[in-house]
Amino acid sequence: MQDKIILYIDNIIYQLNEKEKLFYLDICNYFHLFLDICIFSYLFLVPIYFDIILALILFFTTVHWLFFKNECIISYIEKKIININYKLGSDIYSYSPHNKRFYANNNLLFLKLILFTLIIFIVFYRSKIITKALLSLSIIILFYIENFRYLKKDEEKDEEKDEKKDEEKDEKKDEEKKKDEKKDEKKDEKKDEEKDDKLII
Repeated sequence: MQDKIILYIDNIIYQLNEKEKLFYLDICNYFHLFLDICIFSYLFLVPIYFDIILALILFFTTVHWLFFKNECIISYIEKKIININYKLGSDIYSYSPHNKRFYANNNLLFLKLILFTLIIFIVFYRSKIITKALLSLSIIILFYIENFRYLKKDEEKDEEKDEKKDEEKDEKKDEEKKKDEKKDEKKDEKKDEEKDDKLII
């Protein structure tokens, strides 16, 4: 199911021209911004009995991240439009097009995280059992995803270190080979000189 959905999205993106790509990228970016504004203004604009709807939205959002390799499907579309070779789940922790566009400063991203966390805790505190259960499940999934992201990041760092070590080893081997080749060349030159001297004698 996941592969079919991604294949369908990829086929649509492949058929877009550059103007269409920019248009759909803007839609995805501003949709994310709209969601952020809705969440940040939730406590001021929405009555308390809508908390269950917020909890359901958050729950299905986190579940769909799990389904799509810990990545938001809209973020995937953004990344795929920017980089046609991008693969689902290959860069889930370090690059987010809409965050880069609207929250260029890391301090703004940190403030966004604090506000989001504060809103969730307020809703959790004032809500009923079902809403609390949904929020609890969503938070557990979020912790799992974030933990997975950091683990993946550490694994990639270790892989980079191993690759660097392998490259250094290969470079040393190449240097040793070159040295050995130079030695062999010098030996061959000496042998040739000795042969020439014998011939002269």
